[in-house]
Parts: sequence; structure tokens; C-alpha cells
Amino acid sequence: KEGLTISLQCQGVLVVMSAAGVQTQRIIEQVHDNLALSGGPGMTTVSRLDLPASGVLVMALGSQGSTSANYVLAQFAGRLAIKSYHCLCSGNVLGSIGSKAVRSAFLSIVQRDDTKRAFVSTVAGQEAVTLLRVKAHYQLAGPDGTQDGSFTFAE
Repeated sequence: KEGLTISLQCQGVLVVMSAAGVQTQRIIEQVHDNLALSGGPGMTTVSRLDLPASGVLVMALGSQGSTSANYVLAQFAGRLAIKSYHCLCSGNVLGSIGSKAVRSAFLSIVQRDDTKRAFVSTVAGQEAVTLLRVKAHYQLAGPDGTQDGSFTFAE
């Protein structure tokens, strides 16, 4: 189906590629339907992607509470699983090339209809920690040759 590519399936873990702009819920439903049609085990969602992001979604092959689900969920809860993002940031330079920073925020998850959304909260929620490394800086020149914008490529 569109937007569904299985990257890895082994020992109770399923890793699915997601294109940018594809809702995580849609992929979860596709995987669930495919497993049900093939008589496969249930699945437990372990990770999600923001709508504009592309990347991998990790799922456990087994229903909530199964050994495989508990094992994979524990890897994420214990911060033993690492997600890596690459992004081009506009605005102020985030630091010198090679510099590292840590940013943290609380995420509040709100369920609306069949979808969940995460929002940055100043008071409560699940802590999200981001480790940032500056890879490069770019300057965009305007039509008249003057500096028009500053960009940082970060991982």
C-alpha cells in the first residue's frame, strides 16, 4: 500500500518506513490490517513521527502486554533507543560547527477523535530530550547580493 515499506522484521520487532506527510495513524492501521489478513500476531505502537518528518516507525509484534511489546517499549522508555533527525533551521545560528547542546521540553499528548497530537507544555507532560549537534552553517543571499537569511544544518 502507498507509504508502507517494511524495513525490518525480526524477533518481535517491525520497522516501517514512513514518507513525509503520511500520518502515523494511517500506517498503523495499514500494518494492523496486513497482520490481520495474514493471520499474524497483533502489534503495539512504540513510536510516532511528526507529519512533516520522514523516517522509521518501530512497532512490536504482539499485543499490548506481550513479551515483545514490553521489551520494545522498555527500550524506548529507558532511552536505550536513539532517534536521529537532520534538519535545516532558519534564524539565529545555533552554535559553532561541531558544537553540541541539550534541549528539553514537556510534551502534553491530547487525543482528538482517532488521532493523538503532542504539544509543548510549560507545566506538565512527558519529558522530551533533544541532543543537538551543529553540522554546517549557510547564508542565503538576496537578489541584490545582500545577506537574506541564516541557516543551520543540525543533527
